[in-house]
Amino acid sequence: MAKHRKPKTAYLPRVAVGAAPLALLLAGPATAWAGELPLDHQHSGSFDKGLDSGDTWGVNSHSGFLDGFITTTNRDVLTGTLGGTDYVHNISSTAHHVETAHSHKEFLAVDPQAGPLGAGSEQTHHLRNSSAQYDVVWLPNGVDVVGQVGDEPTLDVTRKNTVTGDGKGNAQALSSLAAAAGWDRNSGQAVDIGKAAAVGTSAQQFGRGAFGGTLDLTRKADGAVGTGMDDNVGTGVGQSRAVGGHLGPVSGWTSVNQSAKVGHQGTFAGTLLPGGTPQGSLTQHVEAALSGAASGELAVDHVLDIQSTAETRAGASGDLTKQDGSVTHKSDLSVRVFDQAPLSGGLTISGPPLNIERR
Repeated sequence: MAKHRKPKTAYLPRVAVGAAPLALLLAGPATAWAGELPLDHQHSGSFDKGLDSGDTWGVNSHSGFLDGFITTTNRDVLTGTLGGTDYVHNISSTAHHVETAHSHKEFLAVDPQAGPLGAGSEQTHHLRNSSAQYDVVWLPNGVDVVGQVGDEPTLDVTRKNTVTGDGKGNAQALSSLAAAAGWDRNSGQAVDIGKAAAVGTSAQQFGRGAFGGTLDLTRKADGAVGTGMDDNVGTGVGQSRAVGGHLGPVSGWTSVNQSAKVGHQGTFAGTLLPGGTPQGSLTQHVEAALSGAASGELAVDHVLDIQSTAETRAGASGDLTKQDGSVTHKSDLSVRVFDQAPLSGGLTISGPPLNIERR
């Protein structure tokens, strides 16, 4: 047998199953080898960190930043022999990365000849943490067992504040805040025994959330006061899963994914005139959407190939009192026999109003 070879990961789908990696499965063979086989153990790793900062001063302004990161990696390789000729390998590697970035700006306008008097500030914050683990067992006779998993949460926040005014009575105060957070996870597992058979699963999950809001207060020289507010909130989640493999000439795979999102936007504008009554208007918009899809294939080499897909989408949008919604479903089927031209067809159903289309 060859002493070194790459694992065959054709059936390790690229998206990620929310299951633990093959740590337990891999620990079993490694423990058994340690008691029965002469093993060679190699360990390598790295550690890196960085911190950078800076400040810039102007006549009436100042800005600065602070960036940092930490990265670590570890890799363990266990190699044993069977009968003095066949080699087995157990490789386990991990990687972690954390990064953070912060910045700030401030200004102060005190010269009335150059423009309105004012002051302002802006701050941004970023944080990301990613981790990944990869495990593989290479066995004789072309047998591979592979597992991987990764996670990545992120957070971003931005805040701004400004106040300006002039000697005529005009003034404005503006404040805004925006934040976004996300999380991604992927994992996959596969077993490959060469031409005889192989199977793999994978999955991916994600979540997103964001918020933004602005408050704007103005005062005109005639004493009129205006108020403006807007906000937007949104969130979304989703997942994808896949499994595939082959057993001799028979192969197949299937995948499914679902996602959902909800959002709201609101705006208020008001005015208070001197000696008058307040006036204002409020507009709001909401939306929601759901989607799901599935696809798959079953084939026997040069004999039969069946492929199918199905997708459903539903959504609604409008204000808090009235929404418009729609639903659409599509499905397709293709059949090929003895490498001949495939027979295929599909169906689309949508509404309202109800519409059915055949393809």
